[in-house]
Amino acid sequence: MENREHPSFGVYGGVFLLSLSLLMYEIFLTRIFSVSLFYHYAFMAVSIAMFGMTIGALIVILFPGLFPTEKFAARLTFCALATALTQAAFVLIQVFTPLAASLHQGLSVNFILAQSPFLFGGVCLSLVLSRHRETAGRLYAADLAGSALGCPAVIWVFSFADGPTAIMTAAALAAIAACLFARDMLTRRWFWAPASVFAALAVFIAINATFVAHHESLLRLRYVKGLYEEPPLFERWNSFSRIQVAPQEDYPMCFKPPYYRLMIDANAETDLTQFNGDTATLGYIDRDLQNAALFMRPRGDVMVVGAGGGRDILSALAYEAKTVRAVEINQDISGTANGPYGDFTGHLDKRPEVTYVTDEARSYLARIPDKFDVLQISLIDTWAASAAGAYSLTENGLYTVEAWRLFLDHLKPHGILTVTRWYTRGMPGEVYRTTSLAAEALKERGVSDPRDHIMIVKSEIEGTDNKGSILVSSDAFSKQDAVSLERFAVSYGYTPVLTPDKSADSVLAFLASGQASLVWFDAFPIDVSPPTDDRPYFFNMLRFGDAFRTDMGKFGYNIYNMDAVATLLELLVLVTTMSVICILLPAWLTLGNHAWRRAVWPSGYFIGIGFGFMLVEVSQIQRWSVFLGHPTYSLAATLFSLLVGSGLGSYWADRTLAASPRRALLGHLTVLIPVVFIYGALTPYISVSFGSSANWLRSLIVVLAMLPLGVCMGAAFPLGVVRMARHTSSLVPWYWAVNGAISVCASVLAVVISMRWGIAAAFWCGVVGYMLAIVSALMQGETGNI
Repeated sequence: MENREHPSFGVYGGVFLLSLSLLMYEIFLTRIFSVSLFYHYAFMAVSIAMFGMTIGALIVILFPGLFPTEKFAARLTFCALATALTQAAFVLIQVFTPLAASLHQGLSVNFILAQSPFLFGGVCLSLVLSRHRETAGRLYAADLAGSALGCPAVIWVFSFADGPTAIMTAAALAAIAACLFARDMLTRRWFWAPASVFAALAVFIAINATFVAHHESLLRLRYVKGLYEEPPLFERWNSFSRIQVAPQEDYPMCFKPPYYRLMIDANAETDLTQFNGDTATLGYIDRDLQNAALFMRPRGDVMVVGAGGGRDILSALAYEAKTVRAVEINQDISGTANGPYGDFTGHLDKRPEVTYVTDEARSYLARIPDKFDVLQISLIDTWAASAAGAYSLTENGLYTVEAWRLFLDHLKPHGILTVTRWYTRGMPGEVYRTTSLAAEALKERGVSDPRDHIMIVKSEIEGTDNKGSILVSSDAFSKQDAVSLERFAVSYGYTPVLTPDKSADSVLAFLASGQASLVWFDAFPIDVSPPTDDRPYFFNMLRFGDAFRTDMGKFGYNIYNMDAVATLLELLVLVTTMSVICILLPAWLTLGNHAWRRAVWPSGYFIGIGFGFMLVEVSQIQRWSVFLGHPTYSLAATLFSLLVGSGLGSYWADRTLAASPRRALLGHLTVLIPVVFIYGALTPYISVSFGSSANWLRSLIVVLAMLPLGVCMGAAFPLGVVRMARHTSSLVPWYWAVNGAISVCASVLAVVISMRWGIAAAFWCGVVGYMLAIVSALMQGETGNI
C-alpha cells in the first residue's frame, strides 16, 4: 500500500470534509443523548469517538491485505460513504425505535450504534495516512483543520436544524468527502453512488429545515427517557439545549393561573405563566417561597439570575421592584417567552422597569458596577447536558465560593442574595451544601461569624417536593429581619429553620457557623463541602465509594446524580474492557515474543502522550467552562485552539522530520514540558485577571492561550509515529493501539480525577503523562532499542 506520490486535491478535500463531519457528529451525539437519555449519558461521546477511530485505524494496520493498492480509491470511497450511511442510520434508530432510549440498555446499545461512523471514518483516514506517509504531516493538518472548523459549524447548523437533522447534515458532508475520494477512480459508478446519497440527504435536509422553522420535524424524537413523547406545541434546538412547550395546564391550586411548561432537554423545566400586564393581578405570586427576600426588601433593585419563563420577574413586579435585571444565558428560552408566547406572558421584555440580558451571570456581573437590593437565584440547574456535556457532569459556575463572593460584592448595604434549592426530607443535601457554600464565601470576605449573615426558610407541604430558600447578606441580619422572615413564613405556611438566634436543624447551624473542617466533611454521609471553581460539581454529593450502595436513598440522595456517578464508573469499566479486547488484544496477537523487549520504552512514550493529551484537553474544557460561562463556549474555544494548534504542530513535524527524526523528537519534547508547565501555572491568573472582560475577549484569550499548547501537543504523535516506523515498523500497530487505548480510557479517567481531586489535579496528571513520554524517549536513545 506504500505509495510516495503526492495526494491529489480530492484526497486533501476529502480528509478535511470527513474530519469536519466526524467532529460535528461527535458534538451532535451529546445533544441527542442528553435528550433521549439523561444528561450523564452524554459523557459517552468522546469515548465513542476515540474508540471507533482507534478500531478503524487498527483494522487498516493489522489487515493490510484487505486494502490492496489497486483498490485503494474504491476502499476509500466505500468507507467515507459508509460513514455517511451509518450516521443517517443512527438517526433513524434514535428517532423511530424505543431501543436507543432505553434507560437500562442505553449505555451499551448507544455505544455500539454510535461508534460505527467513527470506525469507518477511522479506516478511511488511516488509509490515506498509510498510503501517503511522506506527507502524513500535511494530511494530518488537513484532518485537524476540518475538525477545528467543526466547532463553530455546530452553532451554524443549529440555526436551521434540530438535533437529528443536524446529524443528517454531518452525514451529507461525509458523502461529499466520498465524492472527492472517488475523483481518483476511473469508473463513474463509485462517484455517482456517494453523489446520489448526498443529493438525497441535501433534499431531505432542505425540506425538513422548513418543518423545523415551523417548530415541527419529520425527525422528531419519539422516545425520550424510555417513554413515548407526545408532540409538543413548540420545539427549538440550539447547541446546548432542546426546548419544548408542552400543552397548557391548570395549576392544582385555584389561586394560580394557567401556564405552559417549557421543558429543557425533556428533564428540566420552567413555567410560562399567564399575565395580562396588570401587576394588581399578581396577588397570588407573593406567596412563593423564593420571595422571602423580596418580602423583606420590597421596592428595590432586583437582579434575577436565570429568568427562564419569567416567574421570578413577576415576583419582583408583585413586590413593586424599581428595576428588574433579568439575566438568561439561553436566548431561545427568553425568546420563546417574549416572542411566540409573549401575548400569553404579558411581554415582560417591553415593560420599562424590566431589562433582559442574554449573558452568563458571573461574567456579566464582573463587568458591571451596579449593585442590587435582591439578587435572586431560584432552582437554576444544569441537568441538561450541553454540547460540552461530554464530561461536564453538571459543573456549574453559579454554585462556587468564587461566584458567591462576586454575588455578595454586588449587593447594596443590607442587600440579600437569595438562593432556592430542593429541601429533601431527612437529608436536605442541597440546602446543607448552599449553607456551607455561603459560610465559606462570607469567611473569605472577612466575616468572622457567618451565622449572623445567613437565614433559611423551607416549605413543608405533604406529597410535594419541598424547597428551601437561603438568604445571605454581607451585613449581619437584624432582629427586625428575623421578625420579618417569621412573618412571611407564618403568613404563607412556611417554616424558618435558621435565623441568627434560632435553629431547627443542628447540622445547618453548625455549617452556618463556618466551623466545619475537612475531617467533618469527610465523615458526613454525603459530600456537602463548599464547591470551588476547581471542583464546581455542586449537584454531585456522592463519593465514588458510595456509587453502588443501595442504602443511599435513606440519606435523601438525588437518584439522578447517583445514577450519573454510577454511569461514569460503569463507562470507565466498559471502555477499559473494550479497549483491551478490541484494541490491545488484536494488536498483541500480531506480535512475536521477540518484539516485546524492543517495545517497552516506545510503548511508554505513546502511553505518556495519549494520557497527557486527554487529561489536559478534558481538564481545560472543564476549566474554561467556568471562565467563559457555559460548556458550549468552552468546548468550541478549547477544541478549536487544540485542533488548529495540533494541525500547525503536525505541519511543523512534517517539515522537520527529514533531517533527524530522533533529534526532532527529543527537541520537541524539550520544548513541550516547559510550555505545559508555564500554561498550567498561568491559567489561574488568566481566569482571575480577565474574568470581567467581554465575552469575545475572553474567548480570544482562551484561543491565544491554548494555541501554543496545541502546537506542542499536536506534534508529539506524528513525530513519534515516523520515528518509530523508521526503526521498528513492525511494532507500529502496537504503538497505535497503545496510544488509542490509553486515550479512550483517559478521556473518562480525567473526569473521575477532576471530580474527586479537582480540575487542576487532572491537568497536572496530564503533565505527568508527558514527563513519562520524555523519559521513555530518552531511554530509547540510551538503550539503543530504536
